[in-house]
Amino acid sequence: MGLNAEETHLWFTDLDQQVQDETVDFLLTLLDAQERARALRFRRAELTNRFVTAHGRLRQVLGYYLGQAPDTVQFCYGDRGKPALETILNPSLSPCLEMGSETGTRMDSGLPPLQFNLSHSDRYALIAISHYPVGVDLEVVKPFPSASSLAKRFFSAKEFEALQLLNDLEPQIQPTSQMLNAQKDADPNNAGQNSVNPITVPDESSLARSIGFLRHWVCKEAYVKATGRGLVDQLNQVVLGFQPQAHFTTLPGTPASGSSASLLSSNPLPWQVMEFTPSASTLAALVLPQDAPLRCQYWQL
Repeated sequence: MGLNAEETHLWFTDLDQQVQDETVDFLLTLLDAQERARALRFRRAELTNRFVTAHGRLRQVLGYYLGQAPDTVQFCYGDRGKPALETILNPSLSPCLEMGSETGTRMDSGLPPLQFNLSHSDRYALIAISHYPVGVDLEVVKPFPSASSLAKRFFSAKEFEALQLLNDLEPQIQPTSQMLNAQKDADPNNAGQNSVNPITVPDESSLARSIGFLRHWVCKEAYVKATGRGLVDQLNQVVLGFQPQAHFTTLPGTPASGSSASLLSSNPLPWQVMEFTPSASTLAALVLPQDAPLRCQYWQL
């Protein structure tokens, strides 16, 4: 299994599933000194184990694509902290260049540099691998009491008003439809494969506001992670629409959809978004440049 320039690969894993001490100990040996130091800062063993598992699995997946041992994968970090692959195979490429330039490791096939992004929420993690700048965000579906206050701060006025029309009627989580059914396999060579389908939101009657907030949030966060620019103070300028499917209507530095400036411009927004449900209890979003093919394959570790 390889990654061609026409696809993005997504890897989803339950960080608590069948975790044994020796497994976590082994994954810890794959991490570099900086990652191990970060893992040991957590006060709860559960959080340490999840961090080690997520970052160890990331190294295993990247090592598979690169054809090298997981503990030899090296990272560099952009000005805003976004990780990228160190330029091991081609030293002529400068590491951690500005987004949109050649960041990462160039493969022998001449494909664009390999890029990745990792997101984890509670017991789950999601990894995106692409030859384009990529951002992914994952959230567990659950009651979110602070949805309105956060939306007032980080959403546009229109998005905030729409969210206020929704309500969480019950404290219980209603199960969502699991749209992606992939076989679980810890070996990337034999992992179950499936195509990623756009989301169709299930019955929202019990958690309408929380789900509405999270759908916006994962898309906004995935955009911030794709750009690598740390635009948290501009999230209210990252405006979304969801009909007929998730899309950006405005991005920082671009005219608002429907404005005279946008009507005069023939250029589409530079980024595209796709939302999906990796499991019955999670929501996620993937962001890629507008010119990147939106073709995805999905595996479950």
